[in-house]
Amino acid sequence: MKNYMDINKFQQFKQTGTKLGKNIIGIMRSFGFTFSAGFYHINKIKEYKYVVLFFNPENEGSIGVAFTNNEEVKGKFKVTHSENKTSGSVTCRSFFFSYDLASKIEQIAGKYKPQEIEHPMFGKMHYIKLSEKILKK
Repeated sequence: MKNYMDINKFQQFKQTGTKLGKNIIGIMRSFGFTFSAGFYHINKIKEYKYVVLFFNPENEGSIGVAFTNNEEVKGKFKVTHSENKTSGSVTCRSFFFSYDLASKIEQIAGKYKPQEIEHPMFGKMHYIKLSEKILKK
């Protein structure tokens, strides 16, 4: 007796060259954020046009990011998607200067492991603590 396996149930893996395991938000020295392939994939960022940013100055500072397609939201920034839609970034110079983070960009630039909380307007909001930068080994 043969094992029956429906060939149509198999899905071809096509995401070679992407680091899906890394769930990272990066701060760039050029005053923006990067969203790693893992973060981008897990949170379905390719479905969103904009990001809304938040800053909490307490406890050495935290930055929140919420994604939306609502064009009416004030202060939103456009997400730049990579050509193959596997990662993304946002340039937001005004955000860094508004919260006096620009003067600290050399210290805060790097990679961070995001955490999640619920935002009353946007639903899921990711945040990073500036005191918890991932150090290179």
